[in-house]
Amino acid sequence: MAARSFPLDRSLPPEPRLASDRKFAASAWVGAGTAMPVVEMQPTETLLPPSRFYFWRGASGQSYVHTIHSLIDCPAITQACYVLVRRLGDGSMSVRAVGRTTGQSETLNLAHIRHLAASLGANEVHLHLMADGESRRARVEFDLRASLFAMLGDAAVARH
Repeated sequence: MAARSFPLDRSLPPEPRLASDRKFAASAWVGAGTAMPVVEMQPTETLLPPSRFYFWRGASGQSYVHTIHSLIDCPAITQACYVLVRRLGDGSMSVRAVGRTTGQSETLNLAHIRHLAASLGANEVHLHLMADGESRRARVEFDLRASLFAMLGDAAVARH
């Protein structure tokens, strides 16, 4: 890996490579007139935008776009609806729970989602982040639950 030097000043650093290169340029400003090498690093998965989306259809016929995250890479969130899914080796999915966050602490919401998902055997979290307001999130949750768990009753209720 060859290092390149750039004169450092208060202006913006050179544009990083495209995300498809899966490398980002990182540099640090030390002071005017000094130069630091640019180090290429492998990005963590949290730096890249979610690469997969899924549209879940509610009982009303409305489709809701969800970003798909692994259980480990799920971001901390304050306000979202979620579908907990077990993805099998052949690509098929088994829905384990539908819920919405209600807490104000994003880390506690994440801990609850991870705990619930792990206890139900889910390995993916599908997040719907576009419902603004508590009443809208409740409608999305109930619409999805009515569609996905119509025969199961209250067994799949998940909320935090």
